[in-house]
Amino acid sequence: MIGAAARVAAALVLVAGAACTRAEPVGSPPASGPRVHAGGSLDFGVVGSPATLDPYSPLASDLTRALARPLYPSLFRLRPDGSPEPDLARRSERVGGELRVRIRRALWSDGRPVTARDVVASARRARPPSGFTAFDSVRADGRRTVVFEPAAAGGPTALASAAFVLPRGRWLPAVSGGPFRMRSHTRGLEVVYERNPRWDGAPAHLDGFRAVFVEDVRILLELLSRGRLAAAAVPATVNLDEASIAGTTVRGALGWERVFVRFGPGVDAGERAAIAAALDREAMEEAFVRDDGRVSDTVTPGPGPRGAAGDGPPATAPASSPTDELLVSAPEGDELLALVQRAVYTQLTRADLDAETVSVDAETFYGLWAHDNPADLAIVRAAGAPSLRPGAVPGGRAALPLFHLESYVAWRRGVHGITPNPTLEGPLWNAEDWSIDRGAGGGPGL
Repeated sequence: MIGAAARVAAALVLVAGAACTRAEPVGSPPASGPRVHAGGSLDFGVVGSPATLDPYSPLASDLTRALARPLYPSLFRLRPDGSPEPDLARRSERVGGELRVRIRRALWSDGRPVTARDVVASARRARPPSGFTAFDSVRADGRRTVVFEPAAAGGPTALASAAFVLPRGRWLPAVSGGPFRMRSHTRGLEVVYERNPRWDGAPAHLDGFRAVFVEDVRILLELLSRGRLAAAAVPATVNLDEASIAGTTVRGALGWERVFVRFGPGVDAGERAAIAAALDREAMEEAFVRDDGRVSDTVTPGPGPRGAAGDGPPATAPASSPTDELLVSAPEGDELLALVQRAVYTQLTRADLDAETVSVDAETFYGLWAHDNPADLAIVRAAGAPSLRPGAVPGGRAALPLFHLESYVAWRRGVHGITPNPTLEGPLWNAEDWSIDRGAGGGPGL
């Protein structure tokens, strides 16, 4: 591992001197007016593949929740600035210690009505980071009224945070309540969406689209550059520049995406303090993040100039050096996290802490490994939302915040309507608004 440490040191110097290309910020005027063309399909690339498509499974990941967004409604949804807007909710009011939400009339794709019982069953299955978990109790009052207690547990913002309403609270592949329904799912390869004819909102412009699972960022950028993908969710990475994806528009928004160290259950408070003292977050920020993010003092940062500020990393016990070798894990194919992993390894060994690194395929890392957490330190990238409790990490794991990153989406010429949303909504949050010019879909089409 001595050679690896030397390579890391060299990489730090090279990356620190590299120029960062800024993406076009959200809100910049488009080069031309919006053009809406009904029909057609496109291929949208994402890095990795989910262990499950059930957003309330213990194996659910950020990618699971992003893929679920076009399929399932919520009582409220998060706009890119973090503000909630009604989705299923027709109105809400606080009555004493209760929050009462009246839902509108809507149908599942199989023709059944969406009812308060669906909401209650979903809330009872939910797990972090779903905002449903912010409430102590939920019950139905009639067919279309849901009652949450306590009323002050986050309100509409909590009910917009990964709080999907599923039919009878269960993931049923053939049943949807959103603007699209799932036509097929090929594990490790793709999910194919088609327009939901029972959706009661404005019909989606596209006939459908395909979410394509790509092994790593380099392959994703190559597919974009060659026109094999029409659009993609591009992770913040040190090599994100216009030259690597020629003919593609890149836009980003600084929001809730975060990188943090998740500690395994075998690392006690004193050892976490020793590890935190050995890590230089500012040096890693200068080398890797620079203009694409900022050091964060909270695991759940918000937007705006002070969004990543806090009281510093959580208070810990007096430092005590780990007696065993520390295993530091990161997902394969994520260039930024791989570099952070190497920097963490280098800084730990310089502080005389024994460490070893392991790379894990993204499906396992964000699936089984996120649930079982076999590594002592995992370098994790995750979405967030303003309603999450400070310091909250899915699964309740102890964590040390590192950075707060910009979220990116990229698309080729002829694709319209895609907008980054750096909350828990994910990149497919407004897929019903997407449209394409003829011949701009990328890939073989539906």
